[in-house]
Amino acid sequence: MINLNGVKATGISIIGLSSIFLTGCGSTIQTKKFTAPVKPTPTHKIQKIKHNVVNKQRQQLQLKRASASKIKKVTAADRAAWVAQKQLNIPYVWGGTTPKGFDCSGLVQYSYKVNKVRVPRTASQQYASTKRIPTHQAKSGDLVFFKNTGKRRGITHVGIYLGNGRFVHAPRKGKTVEITKVGNGFWNKHLAGFGRFSASS
Repeated sequence: MINLNGVKATGISIIGLSSIFLTGCGSTIQTKKFTAPVKPTPTHKIQKIKHNVVNKQRQQLQLKRASASKIKKVTAADRAAWVAQKQLNIPYVWGGTTPKGFDCSGLVQYSYKVNKVRVPRTASQQYASTKRIPTHQAKSGDLVFFKNTGKRRGITHVGIYLGNGRFVHAPRKGKTVEITKVGNGFWNKHLAGFGRFSASS
């Protein structure tokens, strides 16, 4: 007699194995991907991150302000000093007020006029029209005055200060516009002081 129970069991086993093989060869087994649960960021860490971001933004703003404060404002006096330096080697001409020739006050008047600042004609008038500036506070574009440089008395010569103890001026007949040191023996001996036009600062 044939044991049908055994046959049935064997058949079931064969069918089971067939399905496994088929699944392995032609089908994709659907598996559920395991993902670890995301832990919420603690509140104190969030606050710390926000605090760091705010601090960084403040530091960047402070750096921008510091950089802006270092940028020097260019004044009419600065521009007048630049114009005067462009006139180097132009000959001295008594009463000259143009690049064809300058006297000392004519060079000052021209350099400021180009920058739309009206100033008086002579050295003594320019001295009277400027505010006295202490030597240690003098800056580029201020005027530097000299007295008793010739036969005349009073304020007799003027130049435009460039900073670092130098000034540009038209010295005298036979000379050209040049840059000289205030501390030079002759000029230092006749130094009368510094002046500044209020409209130029």
